[in-house]
Amino acid sequence: MPENNKTEDFLLKLAPCIECGELEKCVEEAALVAREMGIGAKELLSLSSDEYGRRKYGSAYVFALAAALGFEGEEKAKAYYNAGLAMQYDEKLEKAEKLYKKTIEIDPKFSWAYSNYAKLLKKQGRMLEAEKQYLKAIEADPKFAWAHNDYAKLLEKLGRISEAEEQYLKATEADPKNARVHNNYASFSNTPAGPFITTVFALLISLENLTIVSIPISCMGNSVFRFRTFSSTRSSLLFNATSTGSPIFSPKRESNSLAISICGR
Repeated sequence: MPENNKTEDFLLKLAPCIECGELEKCVEEAALVAREMGIGAKELLSLSSDEYGRRKYGSAYVFALAAALGFEGEEKAKAYYNAGLAMQYDEKLEKAEKLYKKTIEIDPKFSWAYSNYAKLLKKQGRMLEAEKQYLKAIEADPKFAWAHNDYAKLLEKLGRISEAEEQYLKATEADPKNARVHNNYASFSNTPAGPFITTVFALLISLENLTIVSIPISCMGNSVFRFRTFSSTRSSLLFNATSTGSPIFSPKRESNSLAISICGR
C-alpha cells in the first residue's frame, strides 16, 4: 500500500475514537492499529506534528503518546513534548503541565519544554514559577533566542524594565536574523507619546547575507519621519511612514538603496 494511502487509512480508522473525545483509550488503539499497519514510532510522531499544524490537537496528542510507547530517551521526550504542546493549545493546561514535567524528567536539557512550560505558568498567573522555567530554558541553551525574548516579556509585565531590556538584547544577539525578536525589542524600546503614535519597524536587510536589524520609528499626526539606512556598497531598505500605519509598498531606486514607502490611505 502506498505511504499516502496507508496514512489516510490509519487516520480514518482512528477518527471515530478521537471524535468521541476519549483520548486516553485512543492512544492504545492508535498504537495497536499502527503496529498492525506497519506504522512506526517515527511516523506516528511525524503525524502528530502534522495534526498539530492543522490545529487538530486531539489527534496530535493521541499520536504523540502512541509514538512515545515506541521510543526511549530523547525521542520519547520529544513525543511527550508534542503531546504537551497539543494539550496547551487545546486549553487543557493541567494535562499539558504533567506532560512537560515528564518531558523534562526524561531530558533535562530540553530547552523548548522549559520555555513552553513557562508560557503555560505565565498564562495561569504563576509568574515566579514561570520565571524559574525560563531561567532553566536559558541554562539549557544560552543561545535560545525565544527563551530570552519570552522571559523579557515576563520581566516587562513584572515591571522589571532594565532586566527585560537585557533579555531582549540577548535575544537579538542569539538570533540576529529573527525579525520577530527584533520587532519585539523595538516595540519595547519605543516610548508611547499619545494615542496617534504608530511604531514602524525598519528592517535593514543586507542582500548579501540577509541580516535583519530592527529600529523603532515613531510617527505622530500626519508628519512623515524618514529613516535611511547607511550603506555605501550594499542594497538596503528605506522606510517612510505616516501615523495610520496602513502599508502601501512602492519600490523606488535611490542611489545604492531600495526605497519602500509605507503610506496611510
